[in-house]
Amino acid sequence: MYALKPMTTEDLMTLDRLMPVPFVMINLSDPLYVSSLFRKLTGFSGDEITFRQSLRVIHPDQREMFFMRIVDILDHPEALESAGLKSNHLIKEVCLLTPEGPHWFDYHFTLVHYQGKPCILATLNDVTSKKLNQQALGRLINLREAMLEITQSVIGVECLDNIYDLVLKKAIQAIDAAEVGSIMLREGNLLKMAAHRGFKNELIDHFQLPIEESFLYKATNGKLNYIAKIDNISSLDNVYTIPLEDDGDRTIKSSITAPIFIEGDFFGVVDVESTRLAAFSDDDLKIMQFIRNHVEIAIANYLLYEDKRYLSQYDSLTGIYNRTFFEEVFNQVLDKAERYQEMFHLVLFDLNCLKVVNDHLGHLAGDQLIKRFAAGLKRITRKSDVMARYGGDEFVGIFYYTDETHLHQKMLDFLSELEQEEIIIDDTTIHNSFSYGIATYDKDGTTLQEMVRVADLRMYEFKDAYKAARPAIFSIMKDFGNKQP
Repeated sequence: MYALKPMTTEDLMTLDRLMPVPFVMINLSDPLYVSSLFRKLTGFSGDEITFRQSLRVIHPDQREMFFMRIVDILDHPEALESAGLKSNHLIKEVCLLTPEGPHWFDYHFTLVHYQGKPCILATLNDVTSKKLNQQALGRLINLREAMLEITQSVIGVECLDNIYDLVLKKAIQAIDAAEVGSIMLREGNLLKMAAHRGFKNELIDHFQLPIEESFLYKATNGKLNYIAKIDNISSLDNVYTIPLEDDGDRTIKSSITAPIFIEGDFFGVVDVESTRLAAFSDDDLKIMQFIRNHVEIAIANYLLYEDKRYLSQYDSLTGIYNRTFFEEVFNQVLDKAERYQEMFHLVLFDLNCLKVVNDHLGHLAGDQLIKRFAAGLKRITRKSDVMARYGGDEFVGIFYYTDETHLHQKMLDFLSELEQEEIIIDDTTIHNSFSYGIATYDKDGTTLQEMVRVADLRMYEFKDAYKAARPAIFSIMKDFGNKQP
């Protein structure tokens, strides 16, 4: 038989005077003995309240579990002994809704015999500071993990839109009061929507507004240089708000808005908003600062990564593929051709007279010829074709879905077009032109080396014939040959 410690009202009154923590005597049917500290804590005015009345001060998420726990203990006190507990105490955590706000307590249950019935003497130890510190630490850890996820996602992401959406999602998760949010980016004197959550899509997808009409501009008096906490958005003059997706009658009432700067230039804003007035705290400002700092780093890293990736793949002068990346692409083209028995042509181009122009008019003049040729090459190619600068004056292309006859005609038409363009450099008129050679996959080779060798031979055959047929185009060589560089 489970023996209960007997207690009297006098015992409880003594405890009330001596015990430095709140306590309450719990029984399912009778009024309870409530200590003075408990009454002060919860705001109850009477000396006695029932157990069901006391449930009102327990957080709604915990009431049912707390009630069932009390019932189970009072109905089966012997279970404590069978559970192997060496004492009569059970320690758990509970959140009470006090007049000062939520407070967390460790509660200690002791089974006693009071007024002829089994009762529970529950003592409360305030652990609110510890709980808040744990929650703050937990939020900080989660926030750091979120920012790490954003930073890691930069590498390999296809576009910044994915990063913006991730940033916004993490910001709303990290700031408790945040319900909706947006990221807008600067385009000239406008801010244009880049990501949003919680607004009606049909109204916000193409939303834009002048910078001076933004929350940030108004809240910072046009400075745009610090994070602003806006407790009442309606206090700002002439602001525009968009209905929320879940309820058109609700509107945002408070906001935290942060500027994004990249390399010292104003880049955009990130906002989180609430439908409550003054919903955000100073701690939320700190969280937004943390988010903003990492977002700026993530975007800057992405742009740097994109620059490096671009330079690793593209020729900086012409904006088309460089030789190294073309060779990688060619291997993919070759695999596809072998797998699906596809046919393609490789065309090798050589700019006529480029060396002479470089030697006598300088490389800036030669760069003009190269850029003019590359721009023309882009005009005559389709999205499926692949173009690259293969060397100083050599270009290479892969052409699909055409036969050699049509491809030759295409090259000759392009050559004729370039011949009509006069480029005047230092009072010297230059006609841009090129020679070319075509190699066909499988018929002329099955590797890049084999196809380039065939195309190169044909290109020089074409150059000899072209020089004989159009000597005027090559007269620049003779003219410069009589001049000193």
